[in-house]
Amino acid sequence: MNTQKQTTTKIRRSIFAASFVFLAVSYLGWVYETLLCAVCYGAFSDRGFLTLPFCPIYGGVVCGLGLFVGTPTEGNLAEGIGRLCRRYGWSDGVARALRYTGYYLLCVLLATAVELIVGLLFQRLGYVLWSYASEPYNFKGFVCPSVSICWGFLLTVGMRYPYTWLMRLANAAPRKTLAVPSVLLLTAMLADFIFCILR
Repeated sequence: MNTQKQTTTKIRRSIFAASFVFLAVSYLGWVYETLLCAVCYGAFSDRGFLTLPFCPIYGGVVCGLGLFVGTPTEGNLAEGIGRLCRRYGWSDGVARALRYTGYYLLCVLLATAVELIVGLLFQRLGYVLWSYASEPYNFKGFVCPSVSICWGFLLTVGMRYPYTWLMRLANAAPRKTLAVPSVLLLTAMLADFIFCILR
């Protein structure tokens, strides 16, 4: 019974830690988009779809990567490459290069797929959240090679450092400290999304 309680507590902590990371990265994504537009166009522009200062696509991609793939140094991909390198007797340097290269390529593919799916979905709902129509080799204005290449780099670096630091911070914080704000902000974000779709 005690083991079951510990498992339940661990699962709850993981959920609240992931919620914290999702919210933090969604906010940082909004800040990044807003600052990028301010630098590129010389004027403030709220780049989020929501009224609240969040870009959930950032938090969703980062949490999805963390859950299903891990980071460039830990997780399913890193372990698989580690097994492959041990099997063939490849050096640690080769293993490291393969981990980062494989992770980068996966991030490029994932970012491209997510941008395309989200872009097309919102277009069906009557919204165009971004456009790469002026970029060479773009597809329907939602994806293009230059941006996908940049996303691969940003995600690889972001998952190696900021994501790891945020997860450590979340896992070290008392559960109640994460639970209340996470529930309130996620509820507010969901209500905001519904409001923005229906308005």
